Amino acid sequence: MRASEVISRCAPEGVVARFADDDAGEGVLEDARGARLRIAARVATTAETRRRCEIARALGVEIANASGDVNAFCDAVRSALERAFAAMSARRGASASAFRSSHPNVAPACAVIVGDGVVCSVEPFYEYTLGACLRSGGNPFANDAAKASLAAFQLCRALAHAHEKNLAHGNLSVDCVCLSTLSGDAVGVPFVQLSGMHNSPHARDGEVGPCREIEVMAASLKQRQTVETSARHLTSAWRVGAISNLEYIAKLNELARRGKDRAYYAVAPWVIDFKEFPFDASTDSLRGARDLSKTKWRLTKGDEQLDFTYRNTTPPHHVSDDCLSELGACIALARRTPRSTLARVVRANFVADEYPKDIARLFEMSPDEAPIDFYLNPNVFTSIHEDMRDLSLPSWSQVGEGSADYFIKIHREALESKAVSDNLHAWIDLTFGYATYGRAAFIAKNVMVRDDEKSKLKSSGRFCIFHAPHPKRSAGEIPRAVPAVNTEDDLCDAVETIIKITEPSLRNVQEKDLRALGRVLGAIYAGAPCPAHSDDTPSSVSGLFNKSPMKSISDGLFDDIDRTQVLFKSLKYWLNRMPVEARDVVKLLMDSPKPIAASAVRDSVLFSTDIRSAAMVLGNLRTAHESRAARIMIADDALKGVSPTVAHLVLGDICPEVESYVGGKPLAAKDEMEVAMCLSSLVVTACGVASRRDIIDMIVPLVLRAVSAPSACLNAEGPTLKRELFDMAVLRALRKATGAATFNRIFIPVLIACLQPKFCSAEEVARVTCGLTFIAKSSPLPVALRRIVDVLRKALKSNRDDTSSGAHVLVADILASLAKSLGPQSEAFIFKASTVSAPSVLDHLDEWHQRSSNDRNNAGAWGWLPRDVSDHEEDDETETITMSSVLANAGAVDDDPWRLHVAALTSWRVHSRIARPSAQTLSVSADERLFLTNGVTSRGDNVVRVWRTSGPEGENSSGAMSAYTGHEATVRASMFLDFVNDHEGDVSRACSCDDKGYMHVWNTNSDHIWQFYSRDAGGFESMCVYDGARGSPYVAGGTTNGGVLIADAGAGKIFRQFKCPNDDAASATEVEALHASTDGLVYASNRFGYMCGFDLRTSGAVFDVKAHDGGVNKIVSPSSKSYEILTASDDMTVALWDVRMIDTRGDAKKRFDGRVRTFRGHQHEVRDIAVSTKGDVFSVSGATIGVFALTSSGNEKVARFSPLSVYGEQTPFCAIQLLSSSRLFATLRCDGVLSVCR
Repeated sequence: MRASEVISRCAPEGVVARFADDDAGEGVLEDARGARLRIAARVATTAETRRRCEIARALGVEIANASGDVNAFCDAVRSALERAFAAMSARRGASASAFRSSHPNVAPACAVIVGDGVVCSVEPFYEYTLGACLRSGGNPFANDAAKASLAAFQLCRALAHAHEKNLAHGNLSVDCVCLSTLSGDAVGVPFVQLSGMHNSPHARDGEVGPCREIEVMAASLKQRQTVETSARHLTSAWRVGAISNLEYIAKLNELARRGKDRAYYAVAPWVIDFKEFPFDASTDSLRGARDLSKTKWRLTKGDEQLDFTYRNTTPPHHVSDDCLSELGACIALARRTPRSTLARVVRANFVADEYPKDIARLFEMSPDEAPIDFYLNPNVFTSIHEDMRDLSLPSWSQVGEGSADYFIKIHREALESKAVSDNLHAWIDLTFGYATYGRAAFIAKNVMVRDDEKSKLKSSGRFCIFHAPHPKRSAGEIPRAVPAVNTEDDLCDAVETIIKITEPSLRNVQEKDLRALGRVLGAIYAGAPCPAHSDDTPSSVSGLFNKSPMKSISDGLFDDIDRTQVLFKSLKYWLNRMPVEARDVVKLLMDSPKPIAASAVRDSVLFSTDIRSAAMVLGNLRTAHESRAARIMIADDALKGVSPTVAHLVLGDICPEVESYVGGKPLAAKDEMEVAMCLSSLVVTACGVASRRDIIDMIVPLVLRAVSAPSACLNAEGPTLKRELFDMAVLRALRKATGAATFNRIFIPVLIACLQPKFCSAEEVARVTCGLTFIAKSSPLPVALRRIVDVLRKALKSNRDDTSSGAHVLVADILASLAKSLGPQSEAFIFKASTVSAPSVLDHLDEWHQRSSNDRNNAGAWGWLPRDVSDHEEDDETETITMSSVLANAGAVDDDPWRLHVAALTSWRVHSRIARPSAQTLSVSADERLFLTNGVTSRGDNVVRVWRTSGPEGENSSGAMSAYTGHEATVRASMFLDFVNDHEGDVSRACSCDDKGYMHVWNTNSDHIWQFYSRDAGGFESMCVYDGARGSPYVAGGTTNGGVLIADAGAGKIFRQFKCPNDDAASATEVEALHASTDGLVYASNRFGYMCGFDLRTSGAVFDVKAHDGGVNKIVSPSSKSYEILTASDDMTVALWDVRMIDTRGDAKKRFDGRVRTFRGHQHEVRDIAVSTKGDVFSVSGATIGVFALTSSGNEKVARFSPLSVYGEQTPFCAIQLLSSSRLFATLRCDGVLSVCR
């Protein structure tokens, strides 16, 4: 029985074939819920059947003997399929006990069924394989060495287990390495399982003798032939006419792994428009010929629409899908596609009349290329649906009963015509070649939308085979007849033919496994298949013609391909991408006459104890079939006392699964109770061991999803998700792990949103009240007033006319509770605060009224804070929003524009007047609790002082919270390390550098932590801090001799050094400004106006541009777009830059290259700038302050603004900082006076 026959006869009710490939002997089944199973039905002799059974028995898989009766065989297969689908539909997931395996990293199977001359296996369908991910331009282990090491270790475990069972895989490649996540989605920690043991004709059992003869079926022999001609040889054969156009296209589809699966279907070009007979006897031209130099997408949409799409989309792209998408394949092949698949992919409500009725209309409307079946299979036009007519063929092909065969013949001849042969190379460039990425794709309007999550698992995508223009065909037209269709008798004869072959010994096959293991391990660590071997799978064809980038799709249009992509011209480039330890192991496996055993690699020092522990935990998670709560408990126990590496891997595995579970349908009361108790414990445990970045990226989204999920047991007693996750122990742990600033920004809106009517039970509301009180008490008073009190007052005011829900009483009680907890001084703020926001930061700019320190209210902390937060009362008549809307959108307070008065609320001297300038820099902590200044004392000592934002300590206006005096030289810069928190989550560490080459890190209570000395730096001039948003945190220091040093912020060790280009004397001066962006770039500038960009992944400068006519004093990021930066200069301007527009291959000193807009208005050098989250820019120059919006100038190249002159004040400013959550800002004058303003 062939695979298609087995599927058609054995498929349970409601299950359809996604595809069936009789040549490969396998297919994929799909039920109505979208669950998929892989079924392999292979013909087999008695010897092959015995071997399959021995392998299945050794791997712990159930064996069902149904030989002698076809009906019994079909019933056994159907029973196995029903059990497997039932297990996959259960909430416990596809790893349920219905699938069995002797090792977690060996792909399981539901059953192996033996029939007369056929062996069938039912296995899970793995959507993602390592080969598919790498060919699709992705890398599931990108920028994560721990994930790569974990995947390599799991693969070694699987192969070592098979070899220890006296088994051999025989056909190991990147396509046998299946990747899955606990949640089944594309995001998570890839769990590796080795497939191909149950159904492969290459697998060997425990016979350890020498080579021997074995009888095999002819069809099985064909499946054993895995040595494929390289693409280079195929191209040579096609150029001289040894193979036809269609054969060449079919081979390219095989190399790109395009086949029968409609998600990645085999593709061929449309070549005619079908309006008239294509051939003209008098000429060689083709009537109605399609332009093969343009994509079908471009021909259908038009250049104007593609240009508009590219200009107005993020990320920019012309093409939103593959050359033949799953949607396009289903529409083109609708007549042969099951109705359930059409409903899933095309439209849920199936309407036959909505599908193209004839092939000419299909060609005209579709932006996709044609399925290859349109040149091969005449049955593809015949409908299997009663309410859908056959696809109509052109009138010139209507010849009676054989119209479909005649159409296929003419269509094939059109494809083989000289007109097509002369231009087919252009289509190959657009589909499989160099024009699928980079600048060539841009010119061809063929830039495909990319997924910014490069570590996300991918099952399909563009695969670039040729990385240089494809050569033209040198031969002319080569007519090819349509191959005859084999009859059923011919197929049966081929299946029943028995051939004797000589097999190598088990030992030789295992050695072949080990060499293949070296290539696969190298692919894991290098992020690309091995480019230099001829006996592996087609993934080895990367690198044809001139060069082969590591990824088939450029990371972005403006990326310099020569810089961002590694060229694998030889094996050397591939090996150099790996860590040294991994490279040595790969070489031992690939090059040694006798490779080391898989068990030796598994037990080697290549894999740390953390990796081994994580692999064990991930395996245990997949064996927990009881409930989600059981898995959470396993993860919780495994996390206790582990390293951040283990926590990173375990949380990356469990969190996406639990998040999808709690965020789906409302949980039953018992399930929610179990999950709530286990999840709260997991959160507390994780916060104690995981890194700050992992908590923010994995634990916080899980908590938010859980507390915002609808509950089916609102009034039920006992633990609930909200009640347990809003427990004070959980909130304290989250605040400590994430930091006060991040915690407040995320959880204050969540807690307030839970106050909506009928959203929480009474017990949950009590937890919310305690949480809000805790946050208010631990935050600076302006933050608590603006983020909590103002929102609650606004909600209470919006509910004056509707008191039926009783929510107004609840909000009023919480306000009273806040006033009681914060003390008597807060009552005036809470019960008099207003929430009106001005429509723009530029509105209501009052005159500056500088207060002296004597005017400050000394009644206590925050005594200077004005009682009238707003000058205007709300207009009740215009208030239309509801209380629920206000509570649900509490986070929108960050989007409100600033109401700017430009009034100093309090001022105090932070450093001595004696030395000018006495204070150089000003920094504010992320939680807006502390200021940091550096300068000199009245005795001439260098000191860095920490101040509370509420003002000096005690009655004495000079009292700082702490002072650090560890520097013996002039301190040039100081900053907070916002990613280091104390036991309460407050910022607790700072760093500073001096002009003698020392950099210090110390606690805010002035305790010294570490320091390092850069002997060759000549002294530090500037510094910046990267908080680890997309990697490890670090501190960067700019030196007086033009160098940039990158130091580990935790260990105090320098791990990278850069040197600014020194083409002339100017570019070798001190680095006066530094900035670290989230995409791994560090920007440095000097006093001559030159700006350099360094990529931490490379060893040199990415660009060097003349940015300003004067020195650059400050570089900041004005938005979340990592490619935008803002600079302030001595030439009295502020400039906005798009670094993607800087031509890195042109003149290195090109003037103003990449500048988007220039802001003018100041009359003196711009000393400092700060940018709000809304894009409002604050700048200081001389004794003036500039305020302008980045978006207010449209597309003008030069924008002008009017700076604000300070009445009666002549002392220039040297720094400005924003307290965004408080809607305040602070300035520092050159005479050492710090002012807090609004």
